[in-house]
Amino acid sequence: MRIIPRDRRTAAIVAGLAVMLLFAILFAPGEESADPSPRLTTHSRSPWGARGFLETAERLGWRTVRNEQVDLPPPRTDHVYAVLAPPIQLTAAETHRILERVRAGAGLFAVLERRTPLADSLGVRLRGRIGRVPEDTGARCAPSRRSRAAQALRGAVFSASLEANPPGGEQVRNFIELTAAPGPGTAVAAAGFALGRGRVGVVADPDILTNAVLRTCRLEAGARLIALLGYVATGDSAARTRSTIVFDEYHHGYGTHPSVTRVTTRFVASHPVGRTLGHLSLAGVVLLAAAAARPAPPAPARARSRRSPLEHVNALALAYSRIQATRTVARLLVRGLRRRLRYTASAGPLRTQSDDEFLQHLAKRFPAVTQDLERVRGALRSPVGRNELVAVGRSIATIERTVTGDQR
Repeated sequence: MRIIPRDRRTAAIVAGLAVMLLFAILFAPGEESADPSPRLTTHSRSPWGARGFLETAERLGWRTVRNEQVDLPPPRTDHVYAVLAPPIQLTAAETHRILERVRAGAGLFAVLERRTPLADSLGVRLRGRIGRVPEDTGARCAPSRRSRAAQALRGAVFSASLEANPPGGEQVRNFIELTAAPGPGTAVAAAGFALGRGRVGVVADPDILTNAVLRTCRLEAGARLIALLGYVATGDSAARTRSTIVFDEYHHGYGTHPSVTRVTTRFVASHPVGRTLGHLSLAGVVLLAAAAARPAPPAPARARSRRSPLEHVNALALAYSRIQATRTVARLLVRGLRRRLRYTASAGPLRTQSDDEFLQHLAKRFPAVTQDLERVRGALRSPVGRNELVAVGRSIATIERTVTGDQR
């Protein structure tokens, strides 16, 4: 395997990062992007956000609140809940809670873009008809600034339509009727109706609530959406009874949401199984780094020569023969005999007896090897010659054969 030098490899990595940074700077989208986004968050001042709708409501006297918690504020009849086509759908339980508050006297301003539990509960169905948003031909509008949003809206603005069949058969009031829509009948983009003691306003397309559309003077969408909001915020009388608008920002991604990263980090840091997996992963990374390619080949390991067991035996035999250690040899031979006969003749109390007592015990049990036993006992007591030591080894072999043959 060819190994790239460290300096060339570092230079290649730095050059790659520089190219990636250059592409990110050149092709990063600007704040005023002409690509419409369905995220109608009131935090966004971009052309496709909904900050203009919130600021318009504030200037007209409403009090605005951004709800970034999973739970709604305490139920009050002077609240209008604004659900502006969130990318995270409301669950069936959340839809039930918000509609219960509307039936008790609150208001609901909802922008729909697809079939959701909220649309099904309200009896609103989005239709396939697309129509043109009406324009105010008599309005005197100042020249708009040359922004990308203004350029994108130089032509006609189109919107989807809806069909409202509220539960209870309440009367539906249309606020935005689209023009140049194919098919018979009227194409409606925004409507309002009563629900229990509260009121509901629904909008069929999130595009007509964006900052780019609301700041376009020639379009009637802005004035008619504010009229729909006023309808939802007022009661049966002409006086305004719902003075606070609660914008749902939690389902636009704001606030604290369940996070896979946070849960995984907590599991690895706190749980015993998680800590074990973390240690194993760290050990795997270290092992992978150790087995990876290195900038320099590893130094060869030095071979160490060791003596074999037979060489040890020869060395001991030579040492014993030079110092005439016949008693030591005889004692080692008897010790090997006792170890081999542990579960036969030397069982029980014989394990704790001396070698001489062990040999006397064998002489009582096996009279046929009495002469061999006496030869071994004599070698344990005093030194013997070479020939006698060889005879001691033969006597040990004879004793072992006799004892093992008696136990069969």
